[in-house]
Amino acid sequence: DNEVVPSTLNSIAPILRVAAEIEHERPRVAYLCRFYAFEKAHRLDQNSIGRGVRQFKTALLQRLEKDNSPSLAKRVKKSDAREIESFYQQYYENYVRALDKG
Repeated sequence: DNEVVPSTLNSIAPILRVAAEIEHERPRVAYLCRFYAFEKAHRLDQNSIGRGVRQFKTALLQRLEKDNSPSLAKRVKKSDAREIESFYQQYYENYVRALDKG
């Protein structure tokens, strides 16, 4: 996600940051994060009138199209919902619970 997020879409930057961080570990979850970011960007600026929004959304859509099949092949679970659930469970165990114990 080397694209600079337009200022009018700043609220999706954290989602794209997470996608970049988990790309190697869980490519399908990263893809789903980017997909959600694209949907949110479209809701925030449906007509792409903000500065740089149209180019940003186009680049993100092209990335989604390119990454869909490869990330699907690397999916650990049988469905996207289970993939997200599994990742969250792992995250909870490794970070949230560890912080509670520590």
